[in-house]
Amino acid sequence: MKAKSGGEIEALFVQRATSFVRSLGLAADVDLASALPNLCQSDIERRMLVELSYSPPWHDMKRMGEVVIHDHTMGGMPDRQVVMAPQYPVGRYRVDIGIIVNGYDGDRLLIAIECDGHDFHEKTKEQASRDKRRDRAFQKIGWMVFRFTGSDIFRKGEECADEVATFVAEWLDASLDAHLKRLGV
Repeated sequence: MKAKSGGEIEALFVQRATSFVRSLGLAADVDLASALPNLCQSDIERRMLVELSYSPPWHDMKRMGEVVIHDHTMGGMPDRQVVMAPQYPVGRYRVDIGIIVNGYDGDRLLIAIECDGHDFHEKTKEQASRDKRRDRAFQKIGWMVFRFTGSDIFRKGEECADEVATFVAEWLDASLDAHLKRLGV
């Protein structure tokens, strides 16, 4: 399957955004489509960010404004339940897309999404070794790693995004349940 160009990714974003907005009756945020080329380093990352942005498992949270995309170069961190940050610095690395999830009692889930194009990942033993080393470095400091191939993202992008969003939604449900239990509710 041929990789999509930046323009095709933006068109995909507009299509997915329009569908999402119509399903919820919300106003569209078209600024993100024009910002995508600057937020991500590759078309694979752009595609994943688009799919994550409109993944059904967190539609209700999007309606409440609790899922946002953040450009970390602008400083600060939005006070939201779920923050997606492309090219987010973690230790001595940058994750393709960092997801920071704030739970109900100060607990936090940190997810590093790695979008692996064939040319730079697992084509050689050295590339595979480097990726495993990165994964271990992220895990040592509390980040969970979701690694997807470029082929999977382009062929089944919605499924990849839904896997992450479902995991986040389930983690948040467990965090809420624990919080309510601590409150005796």
